Amino acid sequence: MKRTLLLLLFGILVNVSFAQEVKSIYTFKKEQQKKIFHYSELDSLILYNNGSFYRRYHYKYHEIKYSELKGNYTIENGLLYLKITANKSSFGDKEWSNCNEVLTYRIKKKQLIPNDSHFKSYAKQRLKLNE
Repeated sequence: MKRTLLLLLFGILVNVSFAQEVKSIYTFKKEQQKKIFHYSELDSLILYNNGSFYRRYHYKYHEIKYSELKGNYTIENGLLYLKITANKSSFGDKEWSNCNEVLTYRIKKKQLIPNDSHFKSYAKQRLKLNE
């Protein structure tokens, strides 16, 4: 009984000390059928309270594009700056590759609108805030 109680308390302590609290989640989802082909585009961005973010993008039509990004973010004057420190460029990648890049978004109500300063294919759509 004592062991079970100690393990339970230890598990709760570890969870509280290492868990990241989510500040906000933005998503974009578009799916449709074009003749015999299925088109889908999924994008999600998670901002954590500790200043880090995680983003996953998946596009499938005639080709498949997949990427995962992580790094830190800052919000200044209504702009969201994503400072990318690591990325995965395909679904099968096991390791993160280092990267130094900055993406900028305007925050407008409950949407993130990409700035025209970068023209990445996965940054063209507006991400909407999930509540």
